[in-house]
Amino acid sequence: MARELTKKQKDFADNYIESGNRTNAVIKAGYKVKNNHSARSIGSENLTKLDIRAYIQEQAGGAMSRIVEMSIKAKNEAVKLNANKDIVDRAGYKPPEKFEHTGRITVDKSKDEALNKLMEVLDDNQTKYPVPKEPDGK
Repeated sequence: MARELTKKQKDFADNYIESGNRTNAVIKAGYKVKNNHSARSIGSENLTKLDIRAYIQEQAGGAMSRIVEMSIKAKNEAVKLNANKDIVDRAGYKPPEKFEHTGRITVDKSKDEALNKLMEVLDDNQTKYPVPKEPDGK
């Protein structure tokens, strides 16, 4: 039987689910750390603990469902874009922050793979976590 998480462990896990960043999750959870390196180490250690990993897996489905719903229903285009970026990032296909344009147009196979993976994730999550319909049936 899994033991109950401490408040800090639960806060760490919740922050990690929200941000995907173990270092920031440790700091926001209130661990006493000297620097980012020690925060990163604590985060890595926490992610190896079975109780914390089980909690994250239990909670992550709901988080992903909310992100997918936000990417579909948000009125603000920036919110939709950021939700979709988060889905792609969590699927393991974070785009480069900067790139240099050479003037040539090329097809990057990894972009096609990323798009295919995104579609798989969205299809899979739509099946697992369907977006609830609005009361008027829309």
